Amino acid sequence: MIQVKIGDILIFEAHNDYISKAIAWITESKYSHAAMVYDTNSIVEMGLSGIGVSEIYEGSDNKALLLRMESVKDTQPLHDIAEKYITAKTRYDFPALVLLGLMLIYKHIRPTSRLVVITDIILRKACTILDNMLQKIIIHNPDKAMVCSQLVCQVYSECGKDYEIKFSGASLQKSNKGIATNSDTICLLDLSEDAADFKGDLMLGNNSSINNDDEQLAEELYKSLIDQNKSEEILLSSNDLSHVSSVVKKFLELINDILVKAKIDIPLDALFISPEDIANKSTNLKKIGELSINRK
Repeated sequence: MIQVKIGDILIFEAHNDYISKAIAWITESKYSHAAMVYDTNSIVEMGLSGIGVSEIYEGSDNKALLLRMESVKDTQPLHDIAEKYITAKTRYDFPALVLLGLMLIYKHIRPTSRLVVITDIILRKACTILDNMLQKIIIHNPDKAMVCSQLVCQVYSECGKDYEIKFSGASLQKSNKGIATNSDTICLLDLSEDAADFKGDLMLGNNSSINNDDEQLAEELYKSLIDQNKSEEILLSSNDLSHVSSVVKKFLELINDILVKAKIDIPLDALFISPEDIANKSTNLKKIGELSINRK
């Protein structure tokens, strides 16, 4: 196995779970997760239950791209910042469903009724998650909370400007939002700018045809995305999407509220960095090679 160093970044290829597959599909990538080498035989990463450390060893279950910032000479600050989050009593992170929601807002999509329904459900559930997170941050009032969707980017950023990972053309940068592949696609971010304030109930309602489980929501999303160009459904107009646009507006307002309360001074479009961005859109990371590794 290639010799890894503290601070090295591992970008993992998507597994068979639908959250990973949806993230990879939306970002037009084979990658869905990022982690940082914590010491020579372990990584630190954000999982479903929070920040944790996993031992790694040579294997075949997980394929990952290894990246390294050559200009960083002292890796101890990276280890120290990661350790701060590992041992913190209060940990916050935007769950994968929130990341999926934001990607859908920035991505140009073909607005079939099936895709719009699942998008609406995901965004409503994501709003509920964000609202709960906001209340916890208000109660605990941390000096600074972990809210970056990719742990490694925040760890590097907190070590100072010399460590900051730089990007060009990242997936969720606003400069990319207006690029459409054809006239049949729309961008929910554009529609939200003129949307009415959200007045409805964020509860998902009684749509029994779609399960509320995150993985099953991601499965329905993934299937509707890959089928959208083959669908013969009549496409919805901007007027038909007014209800979704107001949910998008609420979603973005909640994220901004969290940034203010958590004392995170990061622009919205720089907050969410996809694994594909780290792998192929970073300007100061060097690709060292590919690994086949297992965790334990």
